[in-house]
Amino acid sequence: MVFTVFTVVTALAVGAFFLRKLPFIAIPVGLVLMAPFFLSVGEQAVRGRDNSVGAAFVPLILFVSSLVAAIGAFLFIAALLRLKPDRRWKILLGTTIAILIPAGIAFLCWSRANIDYVTTSAEQIAGNEPYCIDVASDGERKPATSLDDFSGYNMRAVHSDGVYLGPHAILAVGAGNSPALYHWSYSRKSFITESSGAQPVYCEARQHFTDTLTNTPPVSRQSIRFGGMRLSAPDRYRLHISGASLIFSAAAPDFENAPSASSEQAIMSSVEVNIVDSDRTDAWVSRTNSDSIVEDSGEEYGLRAQTRWSVATDGRKKPSPPSFEYFNLSSDNRVATVISCLDKVKIQCIHAFRSGGWTYTFHHNPSDLKQWKRMQEKLVELTHSFVRAPATTGGE
Repeated sequence: MVFTVFTVVTALAVGAFFLRKLPFIAIPVGLVLMAPFFLSVGEQAVRGRDNSVGAAFVPLILFVSSLVAAIGAFLFIAALLRLKPDRRWKILLGTTIAILIPAGIAFLCWSRANIDYVTTSAEQIAGNEPYCIDVASDGERKPATSLDDFSGYNMRAVHSDGVYLGPHAILAVGAGNSPALYHWSYSRKSFITESSGAQPVYCEARQHFTDTLTNTPPVSRQSIRFGGMRLSAPDRYRLHISGASLIFSAAAPDFENAPSASSEQAIMSSVEVNIVDSDRTDAWVSRTNSDSIVEDSGEEYGLRAQTRWSVATDGRKKPSPPSFEYFNLSSDNRVATVISCLDKVKIQCIHAFRSGGWTYTFHHNPSDLKQWKRMQEKLVELTHSFVRAPATTGGE
């Protein structure tokens, strides 16, 4: 707030002085002074996930350019107001055209030039090694299929709350299950080492990848290299990666059917498999606290059962129906399976379990509770059928 007030006051003071002394060049000077602001904002808009040292000076750069732009805007507007209406509109229209046309041409040139930056950087890093590039497009990542995918206009990660939600592009060097990864930096105009952890790779590596691109989309994008594995699933499962998890669609209890993406059952048929041994199962078992009372309900279907009641502000149970939980412990005294149901008839239960260092989460009907062990075995079997090649090391 202090910086904003200071910027406005300083801009008004300097602008008023300049306008009084040199009014005849106020309009062109105003436009020139506004240019640094838009240039610096544009530079930061394409900076993406680049965490270079220069990024630390972004607030200072934006502040200085904002101050200069404010002075320029004041000069431009004040000078226009001093003109006669007919001249004012002619100058404003001419200025708008003079700005938009060069700006549009400059953007197109920059967007096309980015294709050369991407291909050159990829070839320099990969050398004679096979490589490929995944690009961000329309909110998802996909293998590049044409050189146009590398244009500045097309190659853009989703932007939200001032940050990019993932890389603009991933360069994967090596045909093995653990390729060397690099992400695209617009500010450096090159690929730089990927430092944010494992990333899924959807493309297939080949030598001089960018020289072999056509406009023909790949037959299937369900071959994924991730976490040292090569994964492949039938299209109906819609397998993809989110963070450290495999996400696909399969309906319990048999996991043989996968509802279409537009189906009402699609959300409840979503399966998440976290390939790290998370603490989800331990965290999901309820315990009595200020918000709930948990009562032991004995044993059902070989699982420990408990009933959870919500608590009112006076510490007594709320009149609303309780929820039900079922769980068991592994030999290391951790929760191996936990199932949470809002009722025992209609609403689907959420089921999480650990197996082989992975954590699985899915939904099923309360009536399927009695076959909880069979469902776990079926889901583990299905997931492992997606693993087409075991984990390897290196980027061969």
